[in-house]
Amino acid sequence: MRLRALSMQAFAAAMRANPRPAPAAPCVPEPADVPMERAVQAAVAAEQAKGILAARFACNLEQAQFLLHEHSRRTRLPMMDLAHQVIQHRGLTT
Repeated sequence: MRLRALSMQAFAAAMRANPRPAPAAPCVPEPADVPMERAVQAAVAAEQAKGILAARFACNLEQAQFLLHEHSRRTRLPMMDLAHQVIQHRGLTT
């Protein structure tokens, strides 16, 4: 029993001294990560488009969001596609 207690103490001390390295992250996103990455890209594009519209029309970000949403609704163009167009062309046409 004493030998086992000593070996457990030695094992615990060795683990504290030399912890295992964390496993490396995979380089290729797993299939479950793809929708999350798309959602992040869509959010980034929408924020960039709002910033461009706010600067172009001298309005706040809430008003720019409203412009983006209304134009998307009126033209029946998905918001992400419209945001990418705004980013590419640096503006919004009616």
